[in-house]
Amino acid sequence: MSVKYTVLSLKGTKLPKENPLPFYKDRNRNRKVNIQESLRKEDNSLLGYETAPRFLPYKIQDRYDRDRSVVTYKAIIMENNVLKATFLPEYGGRLYSLYHKKLEKDLLFTNPVIQPANLAVLNAWISGGVEWNVGQYGHSFTTSLPVFCGVLKDKNGEEFLRIYEYERCHNLFWHLDFHLPEDSTTLNMYARIVNDQDTVTSIYYWSNVAVKETRKARIFSGAEEVIYMDMKTREFGKGKMPYLPIMPEKDASYPADFSNSNEYFFQTPIEEKAPWEAVVYPDDWMFFERSSNLLRYRKMFCWGSHKGGQRWKDYLSEEGQGDYIEIQGGLAPTQLHGMILDANSTLEFVQCFGGIGLDTAGFYDKDWHKAKEKLYQRINETITEGYIKEQLKELSQYRDETPVNIVSFGSGFGALEVCRRKKQGEKAIPAGFCFPPCSLTGAQAPWLHLLDYGYMPETKAEILPEAYMIQEPWTKLLRSSLKHPNGRNWLTCLQLSVIEMEQGNYQESDTMAKDSITMSPNPLAYYNLALLAKQQKDREAFETYSKKALDLFTGDALVAASTQYFRYLLSMNEYEQIWIRYQKLPDWMKEDERLYLVAVAAAVKIDKLDFVKGAFEKKYVYVKEGETLISDLWFEYHLRLEEKKPEGSNSTMKEIKRLYPIPLRIDFRMEQDKD
Repeated sequence: MSVKYTVLSLKGTKLPKENPLPFYKDRNRNRKVNIQESLRKEDNSLLGYETAPRFLPYKIQDRYDRDRSVVTYKAIIMENNVLKATFLPEYGGRLYSLYHKKLEKDLLFTNPVIQPANLAVLNAWISGGVEWNVGQYGHSFTTSLPVFCGVLKDKNGEEFLRIYEYERCHNLFWHLDFHLPEDSTTLNMYARIVNDQDTVTSIYYWSNVAVKETRKARIFSGAEEVIYMDMKTREFGKGKMPYLPIMPEKDASYPADFSNSNEYFFQTPIEEKAPWEAVVYPDDWMFFERSSNLLRYRKMFCWGSHKGGQRWKDYLSEEGQGDYIEIQGGLAPTQLHGMILDANSTLEFVQCFGGIGLDTAGFYDKDWHKAKEKLYQRINETITEGYIKEQLKELSQYRDETPVNIVSFGSGFGALEVCRRKKQGEKAIPAGFCFPPCSLTGAQAPWLHLLDYGYMPETKAEILPEAYMIQEPWTKLLRSSLKHPNGRNWLTCLQLSVIEMEQGNYQESDTMAKDSITMSPNPLAYYNLALLAKQQKDREAFETYSKKALDLFTGDALVAASTQYFRYLLSMNEYEQIWIRYQKLPDWMKEDERLYLVAVAAAVKIDKLDFVKGAFEKKYVYVKEGETLISDLWFEYHLRLEEKKPEGSNSTMKEIKRLYPIPLRIDFRMEQDKD
């Protein structure tokens, strides 16, 4: 077995860049989740807890394109005589492909392109392979970021791969160790998540496996009870496989039978020692994964067979080559169930991935339960509960080993945390992690200066901070630096305004922003004041501060801030104002997709239909999962045209949808029309 660092040439785009603005979490950290009576009281424990949108200290990754060319990506390959696993360090360590040499099949859906789209908590996300989602609901902070990758050796001298990072939103350290011994028919992963702080934190983890979608792909897991999403009412309900209330006439184990995008979560009994999930195919093979019981729950997600679902699959890949479904394994009953990680505690589990060639005819029994039992027997012949238990014991013994041969770097914030702890006399970071000083970059430089010299150095006010920090130790350092002779400057006050805003301390954020402006007028301080005024519903102050901010922002930051301003005007139905302001923008800003679409949304309301028409011929980059703006504009545009006909029109929206079906290229709806 070998671990090799190499490159992969694929059709794709460059790595996503960051939005220069800070984006703040919802005021309510818990998400409201609607439920049906079928959910029991115990099913609702921690439902919605800490799952509201949250971004800082990370920045949104919404600067990418769809201009594909052949791009060279970093890759790490693990290989034995059965399997070949390929990882992408620059995309969160994603397992890009898992090729089975004897079956001559890639066990996963391997995307022929690398195409970011707006589906993750930080926006940029790619489909295909297996992603490792640690930290916060919405895939993960690192799904499109580089992570650390190191090569270590086990007691037999066999190399294994460690993927790891410091997650600075929740102050967690995590690593995933991948082992592939010679003759092994499974890729074995040992996962460890460490909270070494003296405070509890919320935790989220799901392995997200993309597998091929075919008409007869069939899903199995050890549980029969599932929590499902009713797309009509947007409520969670509970039922039993394979016939669920959301599609009572169809077998839900066949994802291709879902007309809409949907998902369900297998509620694995606590007695199950080694939870599993599998997908079988009619051409006599199956993919499966099995884990230790901490990773208890399983999920199925599909895009659905409707036009919008097919468009999404093609949009994320090449046309006709993007069909996939997801099978996932997680810590909590659903992805909207929160979980608490105790102070000074560690989570660890193993998960094994593999494929089997076999006669699958018996797994297409109309009785899903009988088919499931047959399948379980076959999986258990390949990978037993005892094997899972042994792997957890065996692989955990390497958790404290330090990666010396680091073949790919992640962010410099792990190294910064090492420096902070050493400087402040705190305990060292957990064993098993190595963040070398050479991983530090310019993003950490102001914070390192604050740590070493007691204050953050002042820069030109028009230069936005390269990085933000929200952790309590850094907050204390910044506050203390205000007493330093050089410490009370516009940048320190601005960083404190950002922190206070994120923590919900709005008066303190207001004070710090105004102090920052007093020392040196800067766009981000005015931007924060505008956000605070918006929260207070003070329209006059919002307009005043927004104008000052927009007058000072330049370049990409101006586009980003203008986008937020235009979206606010749209939410207030200020259509004429949007149109007037859009016309005053320089041409290079008018071409920005996000500003353009807001202008189109306003134009359809004020009868500028010639301007609207061109919107349906464009190719869009930043469409958000679940967003229906473009399709809504299509139907409203045609309704307006009907109303303008000389003979008039009494057409209803239902009739418009029948008369003017939306073109596939702009149909991103998650469900087909209920009308």
